[in-house]
Amino acid sequence: MTLGCEYNLTAAARATVWTTVQTAPCSAVRVPALPFWNCAVKIYTKTGDTGETGLLGAARVSKADLRIDCLGNVDELNAGVGYLRTQTAQLSGKQLQPELDLLLPIQKRLFELGAAVADVRREVTRLDLGPATRQLEESIDQQTSWLPPLTSFILPAGTPHAALAHLSRAVCRRAERSLVGLIGEQSPENNSLALENLRIAQIYLNRLSDWLFVLARGLNHVQGCADEPWPG
Repeated sequence: MTLGCEYNLTAAARATVWTTVQTAPCSAVRVPALPFWNCAVKIYTKTGDTGETGLLGAARVSKADLRIDCLGNVDELNAGVGYLRTQTAQLSGKQLQPELDLLLPIQKRLFELGAAVADVRREVTRLDLGPATRQLEESIDQQTSWLPPLTSFILPAGTPHAALAHLSRAVCRRAERSLVGLIGEQSPENNSLALENLRIAQIYLNRLSDWLFVLARGLNHVQGCADEPWPG
C-alpha cells in the first residue's frame, strides 16, 4: 500500500505511532507502524472521488497538490526499482552482487522517505537516511574503482538491465525536482524538523540517482556491453 491513499479511517485512527525495526543493511531504522496494518483495509473507499486524498495527520488535500505529486514520483521510483530488482535476480553471483543486494533496502528506504513526505503532523519523527546515503556513496566509489573511466556523455541504453536502471534514474531525478519544489513552498517557522526531513530526503534522492547511473554502467560492463558515447 502506498502512502497518500484514501484510507477509510477516523481521524483518531489516522494517528501514527513509530516503531524501531531491524532491516538490513541499516539496523534500527524507524518506520511508521499504522494501527490499521493488522486489520482489513478496504481498497476502494470513494473518499477520493472528489479529487482529494489523505496525508498522515488526517489532512485532506487536492490530488494536484505538490506534496501528492512528490509522493507519486517516489512511488513510481519505488516501482521502477522493484522491477529492476526482479529483472536482475538472474545476475546473482556477478561482480555487481553487492550493489544488486542494495535494491531491496533501497525500496524500504523509499517507503520511509515517502512516509516523511506525507507526514504533516505538528510533531514528526526525525528521518535518518544518513547511513543509507553514505552506503550509496561507498557503493558508487567501489564501482567507479573498476569501471572504465567516463570520458564523455553516454546514452541511456545498452543491455535491458542497464536501460531499466537509467529509466529509474530519470524518475529519481523527477522525484528530487518535485521535492525541491515542495521544500521551496515550506515556511521554516512552521515546523523546522519536518523541513529538515524534506531536505534529508532530497539529499538521499540526489545520491540515489547518481548510484543508479553508475549501476547502469556496471550492468553494461559485467555483461560485456560498452557504454554508447554521445556524440558517437
